[in-house]
Amino acid sequence: MPDEMLRGGLSGLNENLPIDRRTLDDYRSNGALSYETRSGHTCEFGMEELDLLLSISSIEEAMGVRLPIFLDTDVSGDVGRWKVTGALESKLISRLIGRNPGVGPTLNIYYPDFVEIRRKLPNLSVVRFMA
Repeated sequence: MPDEMLRGGLSGLNENLPIDRRTLDDYRSNGALSYETRSGHTCEFGMEELDLLLSISSIEEAMGVRLPIFLDTDVSGDVGRWKVTGALESKLISRLIGRNPGVGPTLNIYYPDFVEIRRKLPNLSVVRFMA
């Protein structure tokens, strides 16, 4: 029963997540700079955010990375942190904040990095609450 309550609570917190995620290249090629959220809202973003990501990505990365980028809560440790999951997403965010991407498809980020990411990508990064 408690697990069900937790999942239900997290479900409500994740209403801001997109229904569908398009690639960076698709947004560049086809426009329509917005996405629909689970709550039914339309989240629009400007060309500035898209141009910033395009300026730090290769053609292959632009064709593969899906937007918005998820910043997952990470409650596994005793220190509050978030993580970016996905090899392409981790590389892009590492470049955005000037960090070494490390090894593997996950990038751990802490509060100063989180703030910087949200400042630079207010609409193309979303927090996803994980249990």
